[in-house]
Amino acid sequence: MDATLDVGGQVRRLPTFPRVEDLPLAGRATVAASAGFDVGLRTAASTAVAATMVRTLLHPGRLRREVRGLGLYDELYEAGDREHVYPAHAAPPDVRVVSREPMRWRWLPGTLDLLSAASPYVPVNPAVRAAYGSYAPNRTAWAQHWRHDDGARPTVLVVHGFMASPYWVNRVFFSLPWWYANGYDLLLVTLPFHGRRARVGELGGAGLFSNGPGHLVEGLLHAISDLRLWIDHLEDSGVEQVGVTGVSLGGYLTALLAAVEPRLHFAIPNVPVVDLGGAMRDWVPAGALAQRLFARHGSGHEQLASALRLASPLHHEVLLERERLFVVAGLGDRLAPPDHAERLWEHWGRPRIHAFPGNHVLHVERGAYLRRIGRFIRSTGFGV
Repeated sequence: MDATLDVGGQVRRLPTFPRVEDLPLAGRATVAASAGFDVGLRTAASTAVAATMVRTLLHPGRLRREVRGLGLYDELYEAGDREHVYPAHAAPPDVRVVSREPMRWRWLPGTLDLLSAASPYVPVNPAVRAAYGSYAPNRTAWAQHWRHDDGARPTVLVVHGFMASPYWVNRVFFSLPWWYANGYDLLLVTLPFHGRRARVGELGGAGLFSNGPGHLVEGLLHAISDLRLWIDHLEDSGVEQVGVTGVSLGGYLTALLAAVEPRLHFAIPNVPVVDLGGAMRDWVPAGALAQRLFARHGSGHEQLASALRLASPLHHEVLLERERLFVVAGLGDRLAPPDHAERLWEHWGRPRIHAFPGNHVLHVERGAYLRRIGRFIRSTGFGV
């Protein structure tokens, strides 16, 4: 176990999960201030999601079918048939280069490709298959590929957070030029219902939560299927090593992918949400609206949480060795509170973890954990 905490730019090693109490007074003040900002951001995002959920009220029959269909996800989870729920793709993906341009930075030569591919995902639940399949933009997978010009290199999948799909946002948030300058290629994926996969005029990501609980579970399974599609493509392109990192919802999917995909070289969930059912209860007003909608059909958060086990990183054993896992946590995070990272850390057998005194968006002393991540990646033999 290797737990570290940023303390005024200095890295401090701890015998257990980092706590706010381990910080000096200035660090605790940073946590308090950043947590307050996160609460405001969470409320704004939740209000936007709640507005899109109103349309569910106009389709009570569809919601009733989705709520009644939640039991299938319980059955599939209890059966433990991972290959049925997370099947390998039968054929290589047909990936199309939509656009190609040189890197914008002269000191980082290379090529920037915009890729698309038909997503082969078919919903596992017949009760939602037709409605889910009618969401036409979602049937195409999209990604931006940062490539060095000297052939296939070890590649990092980058998985964005909820409502945070623009590639430029992730370039800044993940400090992607740092990764690229260290010699790695990058593939920035677009998750279901986000970006080009959202309907015209719809808030990116809202489709995950605004169409009923079945759409949420299927959306998570769909995301994993598409991430594996991109790994297939990279393998077909000659890439021998693939790692993954993601933030927030992307951290959730990073952790879940590590329980499904044995070809991963490492996994780095960053401020991950790992209990979506629990997190939704804290989202005001969306959580309260969802609870009211479920209650009208004799259901509730407990039924959703049970169904989500099928797509939860906390309910599947990780396939990677502990030495290939690294968790990042923000002690002031209130969108993905640090107890989420702690639960994942415990579930994974206490791998390396690094905490900082910031929130979901403000990652204080980012340079410290980038250096830690760099040493971690090299220790796994990635790119060596």
